[in-house]
Amino acid sequence: MNKQEILDFIRKQSLCVLSTVNAKGEPESSVVGFSENEDFEIMIGTSSGNRKLQNILQNPKVSVVIGWDDWVTVQYEGSARVLAGEELARYQKTHFAKLPSAEKYSVQPDERYIAIRPHWLRYTDCNQEPWAVTELHF
Repeated sequence: MNKQEILDFIRKQSLCVLSTVNAKGEPESSVVGFSENEDFEIMIGTSSGNRKLQNILQNPKVSVVIGWDDWVTVQYEGSARVLAGEELARYQKTHFAKLPSAEKYSVQPDERYIAIRPHWLRYTDCNQEPWAVTELHF
């Protein structure tokens, strides 16, 4: 599996599980809609009062799981940051193109957007024997 094929798989998905760590060191996970760019960065939107944003502000290290249907998945680890200014506008364009229903939240004053830059990912296809596994390091 090459990088482009993995990116194509990610593009077909619209939900992921995002895991963060709270101030007590306890893991917290949530299912979120996401978009991605050519650099494998993931973007999500969230309310400023949600736990995931507060956790990211304290500890930007996150993990993500994409895909679980059909026994194919991507495990993903990276660093998250809150987007603002021109960078936010650029990411939103991509985000709303993939998830048009998310655009309605952009006018809410407490809506924030997070980009996650990957450090490592593992693509696994469990439909093959042995499993097809590809790791990428960024």
